Amino acid sequence: MTSDSPSPLDEITPASVTSNDVDETSVRTALSSLNPTVRQRGVEVCETLATVDVNAVRPVLDDVAALAADDNVAVSLRAFAVLDAVAEREPSALDGKLVGTVSALDSEIVDAQLPEQRSSGHSS
Repeated sequence: MTSDSPSPLDEITPASVTSNDVDETSVRTALSSLNPTVRQRGVEVCETLATVDVNAVRPVLDDVAALAADDNVAVSLRAFAVLDAVAEREPSALDGKLVGTVSALDSEIVDAQLPEQRSSGHSS
């Protein structure tokens, strides 16, 4: 993971980001940050981008998939949300990217739910 200087996505609002607002280097830097808050912001940006255009996150899908096993539960859950968004729109984009996520499925994170799952009554 990289050392932290000013966060590359500080000026970005994850919920309304577009692919024109960020570059791959900034997203990759956020995803590899030592700071879990910065990593979480990075995966939140990826989640928003993936819901609009899978190609916008395709270059960083390996990084996102690796974060599914992150020690920080919030980061891990958001990474799974990105992978889920990609799987819904273009499943083939995940070919060869999910090998590292298997270890995360064997952790306590599996028992957690994303906020929208709790509010809609779905369970994992």
